Amino acid sequence: MRELNIKFQPKQWDASELIDSRERGQYLFYGGAKGGGKSYLGRAKLIDCCLRYAGIAAVIVRKTYPELLANHIRKLFQEYSFIKNWYKAAEKTVYFPNGSTLELKHLSTTDDVYNYQGIEYDIIFLDEATQHEEEVFKILKTSLRSDPRIRDKYPEFKPFFLLTGNPGGIGHTWCKRLFIDRMFLPNENDKDYHFIQAKLWDNLLFMNANPEYLSNLQELPDDLRRAYLDGDWTVFLGQFFVDFRKEVHGIEPFQVDKEWTKIFALDWGYSPHPYHCGWYAIDGGTVYKYRELEGKEESPQEVAEQIVECSKDDGSLFFGVGDTQMWEQSPFQTSYEASQWETVSDKSIALQINDVLGKAGILMMKANKARITGWTNLKVFMKWVGEYTKEGVKISKQPRFKIFNTCKNTLKAYPVQLYDDLKPGDMRKKAGDDPCDTDRYAIMTISERKYVEVDNYYDRAVAESWGKKQRIFEHGAKRMFGKELILAEKDFFDNREYY
Repeated sequence: MRELNIKFQPKQWDASELIDSRERGQYLFYGGAKGGGKSYLGRAKLIDCCLRYAGIAAVIVRKTYPELLANHIRKLFQEYSFIKNWYKAAEKTVYFPNGSTLELKHLSTTDDVYNYQGIEYDIIFLDEATQHEEEVFKILKTSLRSDPRIRDKYPEFKPFFLLTGNPGGIGHTWCKRLFIDRMFLPNENDKDYHFIQAKLWDNLLFMNANPEYLSNLQELPDDLRRAYLDGDWTVFLGQFFVDFRKEVHGIEPFQVDKEWTKIFALDWGYSPHPYHCGWYAIDGGTVYKYRELEGKEESPQEVAEQIVECSKDDGSLFFGVGDTQMWEQSPFQTSYEASQWETVSDKSIALQINDVLGKAGILMMKANKARITGWTNLKVFMKWVGEYTKEGVKISKQPRFKIFNTCKNTLKAYPVQLYDDLKPGDMRKKAGDDPCDTDRYAIMTISERKYVEVDNYYDRAVAESWGKKQRIFEHGAKRMFGKELILAEKDFFDNREYY
């Protein structure tokens, strides 16, 4: 067998050894950033296998023919000059003397993939997979199978599907789901999917030969730099919260000081959209989201009771803000009878919630729901300064908004939010954005300083005497907001459901 002069870097060797293992699954995604040696690994491994295992069929797939020509056909001849003697240009196929074949194909459109139905390949290499829709991957998967004679002759060989790519592109979401987030559907076996991260730092031969390449990547716009240099799969074009990083904004929980000022914020939902409640502690200039509560099909009383229960040990939490629609809606106070939800009250959702909160000495007021200003404030609090290095992220200026890692719905929501194409500066409304709305309410309240540092003095004995609710709210609201806000919100005392 002809000897190949393969010069793999450590991460490429890791991928090569995984491919040669009989214990692996069928699908390997390698790379996830620019300059990691993705295409070189694919070419070298396919030629190596075609020479070692006589009679196998392999294919390299790119999006367009110019990409295929520049990134693979010409590179094959440069790296392995002997290949040219076996290559038939009209068929774009290398015919190895031992009967193996290596096809070089391009799929300009998703429909082109259906030309491959019924064709068998022992190895498929989809280079720059994020340029393709998931349908391409699904159809090509059906072509990954071996002739029984190959399996009998080479029991150590196992067919494989190699994918490479960078964050971004039309295929970003499905690649991220399968290989990064590992969120599998019932018909997908998690053991079949492998991911090996390779960045520019892992390809020293390339870096030494192209010293300017690193600076070129560093000078890209922030979202592209994060995707191409840092290998950050939480960023893509059109992303609304470009500064959000789970590893920066997500922090390990700690015991929140009972004396810190705290507020809660509530974005109402019943079905199909959930409600989302967040709790926030303010320490100097930094806001910590230390708790979240989310659910569906729960009555206002049930939600309020959970807020009270969650807040019972918080010490200095007396105040929160809520979605203004809760004051505008007058639906139901729910009870479950005869398998039907029945309307038994015409009180607004806000009043029903405050009926319960007030007995615990907690007040919910209307949130400022200004969207553009609210998002701007939230982004200001999220802003941080730092850089990614080989050792990890180095932060020189911390963000002013941090989220406990236990707030899983919140951390999941931020990376996938998009700009609204029709409303410049606004975020597109979509399912799953409830934590972001809730955080916007809270940060707006904090930015406008509709709170002051409060002593843990609140007269909870008086709060239990519901007959004196006006006195309770006047006493507590003046303490929390000061006289000016009470005068500005005079309707609070005019029985117009401000509480």
